[in-house]
Amino acid sequence: MSASADLSSPLPQRLKAWIDERFPLANAPAFFLFYLTAAFVAAHDRGGAVQFSFTDLVSCLAVWSMFLLLRVFDEHKDYAEDVIYHSDRVLQRGLITLGHLKIVGAVCFAFTLLWSLARGGGFGAPAIAWIIMTGWACLMAVEFFCSAWLKERLTIYALSHMAIMPLVAWWCVTLKSPTAAFTSNVALLALLFFLTGLAFELGRKTRGPEEERDGVDSYSKIFGTRESAVLVLIVTIAIVALIEVLVAQMQAPPRAVWLFALAIVGGLPPVAAILMFLRTPSASGRKKTEASLGLLALFGYGAIITAVIVSNGFVWT
Repeated sequence: MSASADLSSPLPQRLKAWIDERFPLANAPAFFLFYLTAAFVAAHDRGGAVQFSFTDLVSCLAVWSMFLLLRVFDEHKDYAEDVIYHSDRVLQRGLITLGHLKIVGAVCFAFTLLWSLARGGGFGAPAIAWIIMTGWACLMAVEFFCSAWLKERLTIYALSHMAIMPLVAWWCVTLKSPTAAFTSNVALLALLFFLTGLAFELGRKTRGPEEERDGVDSYSKIFGTRESAVLVLIVTIAIVALIEVLVAQMQAPPRAVWLFALAIVGGLPPVAAILMFLRTPSASGRKKTEASLGLLALFGYGAIITAVIVSNGFVWT
């Protein structure tokens, strides 16, 4: 955490303190999972055995870099507010500056663009997908030029920001298969990415009464604590249902019926955590909900990937 660094520490150590605090490396597998799920769905649509190579590992890193770029955008966008409400953070304490983060963002920007160009052989589908996705991210960074209006409408704010997730899904598909078509499976995948992002967004801002702070918005303030938790529950159930549909779409043979159970098992922890939060809203309950949503992604997305492997086969090239 940030306590391990101070102004006398070398810059790499201070940047690591910011990473640990705002973009933990422990979360990287979740971003890799986004790419891997999209890649396997794209490979299934193409037909034949799934071919996996070093190229896919670079694409995993590119997707992680894109989400890091989004975090850098957020740090700039929310800086003034965070100085007031989160003055103990690494950035707000001055251990690093927005200038340092601009360099981090520029590296991520360049890497993701160059890799998109490389995968598409120039301005092909990956680069076009990147331009659309990054263009939307830039609009998010300036809050669509209507910051005050959006901040008074947190639900619209969330939906407008989660709209980037389907664009990420399509970009991931094109990184794996630059000639991919936008099939029904890809459309379902884009919706799954959107709902997953929405669940995490709603979950982290559905707070127990002791967590609410004046001047800091939350969905529990807008809808009510229990009502907001019910909304998280509905989105979670929709995610489980959509995962089941995608597993079925991958045409896994009967011997892979257990994959359906795997997705259900992944859905049980968040459902249980949300029901417990509904009974006794608290900060610890919110944290359990967030953690269990991560388990749902791991089990559910893993079930989709495994269904493709069972149906199509897998080879390392």
